Amino acid sequence: MHAQGIPFSGTITKILGLMTLTRVYNIAVIATAQYISCIYFFTHSAPDFSPLTDWHFFILVVCTWLIVGAGYIINFFYDKEKDLLNYPRKSLLNSSIRQNTTLKIYLTLNFLAVMISYLVSLRSVFFFSGYAFFIWLYCHKLKNIPLVSNISMALLSITPIFAVFFYRKVLEIDIVAAHGIFVFLVLLSLWLLNDLKNQWGDAVIGIKTFPLVYGEKNAVRLSSGALLMTVISAILVSVIEKENAFSIYFIFTACVILVCGAILFFCEKKWRYTVIFNTLKVLILIGILSIPLREIFF
Repeated sequence: MHAQGIPFSGTITKILGLMTLTRVYNIAVIATAQYISCIYFFTHSAPDFSPLTDWHFFILVVCTWLIVGAGYIINFFYDKEKDLLNYPRKSLLNSSIRQNTTLKIYLTLNFLAVMISYLVSLRSVFFFSGYAFFIWLYCHKLKNIPLVSNISMALLSITPIFAVFFYRKVLEIDIVAAHGIFVFLVLLSLWLLNDLKNQWGDAVIGIKTFPLVYGEKNAVRLSSGALLMTVISAILVSVIEKENAFSIYFIFTACVILVCGAILFFCEKKWRYTVIFNTLKVLILIGILSIPLREIFF
């Protein structure tokens, strides 16, 4: 019985390793954001539940899952040593899958995404091919360029959400741009803080992040500035959304991020990087789930 349990245990470990490797939770959040945005935001008459039965839209969401999952795999491939230092438990679980296998999965996911996207349009093929290429370019080159890596990661993170905008062909450019700038600034702040909290592992491996090249104090100033810009952006969006309950989220977010910025700038404890990083992640999730509040008018 014991001998038979070993292969089974190994299989479970590999399945869990694959799930953490592709960050299933993050992909689920992205998919949720795509559907909620399409139903309540990128539409002429909200709520519009037609995306739930739109097979072309479902295909685009699946292709996004595949490309993003592949992106996490190639990112792990390049960051394996660093992650082993910063996230030892998760990295050991991910390492249960052979390197050769991870590369095969990476290529398979990208290939499937590009092939399946052809069912929607040739334009979708070009979009997902380009998106997969820029994820690889980020992992291979851009992530070693201070600040450029943070901006690139923020843009790559926001692309799946706002790709929906082009599919739906909703032309409220001003509103979409205002929300897009807000989300971009939140993500930029998130990835700047990620570099701050991972300094030790980055320094050991020799990765050139902003804190290591320009100093921790300058990185804190830059991150604080990004948080302040996010607060200003949140206030401006709350004015745009002033006629509905969604504005409450932006006012709340502005207050929370302002406090986070003050803690980051004036406090010198190392734990603040992780706490503020996780706070921003929670605010992003709350924001996605708060989108239906646009239909509650004052």
